Amino acid sequence: MPHGYQAVQSSHSLIDFVLSNPHKIYEWNKYSNYLVSLAAKNEDHLLQLSQKLDSLGIEHQKFYELDIGNQLTSIAFMSDVNLRKKFSNLPLLLKERKEVTSGN
Repeated sequence: MPHGYQAVQSSHSLIDFVLSNPHKIYEWNKYSNYLVSLAAKNEDHLLQLSQKLDSLGIEHQKFYELDIGNQLTSIAFMSDVNLRKKFSNLPLLLKERKEVTSGN
């Protein structure tokens, strides 16, 4: 997926997460205001990440893009120090890289 399209997709899931969790967003904005966008290899990798978040009991927002066959294109969630460690293997979105691995 082209980089610009990836950025737009991440914005979709972020907006949906904000609309679904206004109480959490107020606290985040007041005390953290920290955003990170990470890259996944493909839709299957996103599904694996969503399952991992489910298993950890982490609320997250998936975004499915109708324009490309209702494909899962992005996930948004709130993190903390411990959770960041679990996803530290993912590269930053839009960063030049050889390959994104699907390892957990």
